[in-house]
Amino acid sequence: MLVLKTRFLKNAMRQKIRFSGLVLVFFIGLSSVSAQKHFALIETERDFPDEKLQEVFPIMDNKSETLALILQTKKGLESYLYNANKERINHISIKKLPSKSDVLVGNAIQGNDYRLFYSNKSESQFSMVQLNFDDGSYQITEDLNLKISGEKILKYISQDDKLYLLTLKRFSSILKLYTFNMAGHVTTRRYDLSNEKIENDNGLTYDLSTLIYQNNVTNKAIEFVDVSVPNSLEAASAITKIYFLDDQLIITNNLYTKFTYKIAINIHEENYTFDKIENIHFKKDDKLVTANSFIIKNHILTTYANGDQVFLDIYKADTSELVKTFTISKDEDISFKNSPIMIENGDFSKLREVEKSSKFIRKISYSNIGVSAFEMDNQYIITLGASEPSNTSSMIIIGYVVGGVVGAAIFAAFESYSETKSTRIQCLFDSEFNHLQGSIPKNGFDQIKAFVDSNNFKTLEKQTVFKFKDSYVWGSFNWTIGHYRLYTFSADEN
Repeated sequence: MLVLKTRFLKNAMRQKIRFSGLVLVFFIGLSSVSAQKHFALIETERDFPDEKLQEVFPIMDNKSETLALILQTKKGLESYLYNANKERINHISIKKLPSKSDVLVGNAIQGNDYRLFYSNKSESQFSMVQLNFDDGSYQITEDLNLKISGEKILKYISQDDKLYLLTLKRFSSILKLYTFNMAGHVTTRRYDLSNEKIENDNGLTYDLSTLIYQNNVTNKAIEFVDVSVPNSLEAASAITKIYFLDDQLIITNNLYTKFTYKIAINIHEENYTFDKIENIHFKKDDKLVTANSFIIKNHILTTYANGDQVFLDIYKADTSELVKTFTISKDEDISFKNSPIMIENGDFSKLREVEKSSKFIRKISYSNIGVSAFEMDNQYIITLGASEPSNTSSMIIIGYVVGGVVGAAIFAAFESYSETKSTRIQCLFDSEFNHLQGSIPKNGFDQIKAFVDSNNFKTLEKQTVFKFKDSYVWGSFNWTIGHYRLYTFSADEN
């Protein structure tokens, strides 16, 4: 017995030394990178040693400048709240989840009072978890008594003390908006677009459901776009996109090349606007045609390629007035680009340059065209090109969650930005879309990408990316030491 006990103690000591060594190596490795700053550390082995971490959801409240970090385990939730000074306010531990609804679809916030909304996988039942970080209490409501039938769910959008669910009635032009409040009560608004004319390039008319779903056989993803962060061409090339801007849910569609359709619904009232922006470059006899659009602040950017040329048009979003047009032709240099023509195969390290405009046009004509814009230091960085379908990273969260949980949407944007297969140029413009000389500045996503790559952190589990105050935040789980750690990155390191 004495020999066995001695061996046990020696083995335990070896394990302790090995564990301490891992911790030391981890921190030494990070010390060589200066761009990031420590934000928070959660010692999972101490806080919930018997639970396995499954998902991480950050929820930011810009009004009170607090961050809730929701760590979902197999059995329950470990929820942490931090203030603007990165100090932990409270920790709530729940050892169970809603019994029939296990997919987090969105949240609502009022002070330190949080609501997490869940659905089952068929989205036929909804539940709610209440978290009060002031007193550490929680409550689970198993069934919110909302039944949805005959409707396609478009997106969940979390905003302040509400969760919005936008649906489209099948084979119709009727949109419905369900609003969940802090008490779990749901109100419904209906937007009937049946009298609006939706037509294809040959003048045949359809309802909205057919435009978004039935006639769209290849690029069916409905992308939620957060314009406060950089967006990849893979996201920007989606045929149907949804934005949340100034208390409006905006849907754009570019299935057909003759028109850009833009629908803006008011989340407070049952009214909407329907705009049909005609492509001035469209010719019925054009071959290899493709088109898309992107909204940034009070402008909508449209792009169109026909095999010989690529056009970038800038419109005022409220009046559809054409402001500027930029043209790329086969045998001419691109006068408004600030980067080489780049071809990326899903990894920043696998970039190659192309000199000829003709190859750029050809690649775009055979791929999914897209344009994205990002405002930085009162300038617009515009990315123009096309993406190719790629295998999404294993870290990306389930599609229909994205948009409901803001942190999940930003992480998906980062993953897409880092992994997209694309052909592109980048351009720099002032606020009036006058072209500027100079190099393209690095954004927060670029900094995080460089940090992760230089430290070989790509394989760390449960990664997340989000914005908190004026910084980007990256987090990951290191299971060997039982730590979930967050780092902040400045929005501008140039």
